[in-house]
Amino acid sequence: MDQQQLFNVLFALVGVLGGWWMKAMADSTPFIHAQPRLAETPQIIEVLDRRLKQALISEITPEQALSEGAKEIYKILSDAGYKVKPLAE
Repeated sequence: MDQQQLFNVLFALVGVLGGWWMKAMADSTPFIHAQPRLAETPQIIEVLDRRLKQALISEITPEQALSEGAKEIYKILSDAGYKVKPLAE
C-alpha cells in the first residue's frame, strides 16, 4: 500500500467516525497539489490573485491579466536570482 492509499484509508476511517465531511475530504485528496516551495510563492500568488480578479470584473482582458501577471512573476523570480526566461510577446 502506497502513501496515497494509506492516506485515503485513514481519511475514510475517520470519515466513518467523524462525519460526512471527512468522506468529502478523503474523496478530494487525489486533486490536492502542493504549492511550490519558494520563498517568493506568496508574492506570486498575490500577483495571480490580483490579475485574475481584474480580468473577472472586466477591468482588463484575460489576455492582459495573463501577460501582465507573467511579466510581474518574471520580475519577482529574476530579482530573486532565478534564471528564468521572459515569455515571448
